Amino acid sequence: MQNFTIHKFTVGWLETNCYILTLKNITTVIDPGADAKTIISYLEANKLIPDQILLTHAHIDHISAVKEVADKYGTSVYLNENDEELYNSPANSIEPIFPSLSKRIKTTSKFNAAGIEAIFTPGHTKGGTCFYAKEAKLLISGDTIFNESIGRTDLPGGNHNQIIKSINDKILTLPPETIIYPGHGPETSVDHESKYNPYF
Repeated sequence: MQNFTIHKFTVGWLETNCYILTLKNITTVIDPGADAKTIISYLEANKLIPDQILLTHAHIDHISAVKEVADKYGTSVYLNENDEELYNSPANSIEPIFPSLSKRIKTTSKFNAAGIEAIFTPGHTKGGTCFYAKEAKLLISGDTIFNESIGRTDLPGGNHNQIIKSINDKILTLPPETIIYPGHGPETSVDHESKYNPYF
């Protein structure tokens, strides 16, 4: 499938990957973690209007630009309901780089699929979610799996056994040619992680 585009921004102090995916003529912003002006400038330069914002999880470095981008375009924001408590918690911050948000936009647990499937992958957080576009052969994995690594589970809501099960059952069972776009660091693939990820 060639009729899709994906653009990666590395935003904020923790170098979080934000993605803009256009698939089936629907543009989606995934994990706008910081640098809202950069994200909006790209959308405007390419004459793109996002139909939705999807969040892989609710950690502060993945949500800090949500309100500004959502308010600009009037878009809905998807978040798995199991991460709502974390999303709204005043403790969800990394002071002083990522202070707790003073205002948060309301989220929803429903979104316009547009060829994208939400795959529930708890372990890094209670509501961790990956977004799979089967026809485009790509997975946006948030902080569940990285290039030869996995997400931290020592933070509130983390569970090591759960993340291992999520990856084994939900990610490594995808077609091996599936490209994985993680929440931090470079892209990888299901095939590469099946062979070289030291956790498996």
